[in-house]
Amino acid sequence: EASDTYTIAGLSQDALDALGVVQAASALVDQDSVSAGTQVTVTAWTVESANGEESARVTKDLTLDVTPVLATTANDNLIWDGDAINGRAGTDKVALRYGENVDHQDLATLLRNIEVLDLSVPGANSITGGLSVSDVLAITGSDSGRLTIDGDAEDSVELASADGWSTNGIVVDGHLVYTNTSSGVTLSIDEDINVSYAA
Repeated sequence: EASDTYTIAGLSQDALDALGVVQAASALVDQDSVSAGTQVTVTAWTVESANGEESARVTKDLTLDVTPVLATTANDNLIWDGDAINGRAGTDKVALRYGENVDHQDLATLLRNIEVLDLSVPGANSITGGLSVSDVLAITGSDSGRLTIDGDAEDSVELASADGWSTNGIVVDGHLVYTNTSSGVTLSIDEDINVSYAA
């Protein structure tokens, strides 16, 4: 959420003990540069579901051991951080972070061998500037690329032009398929994402 407040309900003690976070290292601000690891300040409390009564709030620094995740030849889930990512082999997904707007040229320049872009994190995420056939070929690293874009109604994707991308409007597995007939390149975009054209 915009306030960095997350509500997690119905956790067992085992689930609470195993709770973790996935975050791009570049998005974290270390609260204590002297100590090892990355410290982030966390305020936590519990709320009784029966009567809404809150426990005392506790604020502590949480030490995170942030380890970069490198792409493998298997299927990878990676986070967009504005740096180059090569997914290598497998079906690889790059997720945007909360409320992030990314220009199509940045994606085409920095991503290789990526099959899925995930905009579904909470918040309005967008791909701007007009995603083109050449962008998809660059991102997927193939001669006849197929790129899937997941997301929800808060998200938006701007395509280069209606002439370059066409769709029959039929939903397949929750996605609309946009095709460039001259190249065979396809985009499979979540049906809930708002799609527009730059030209």
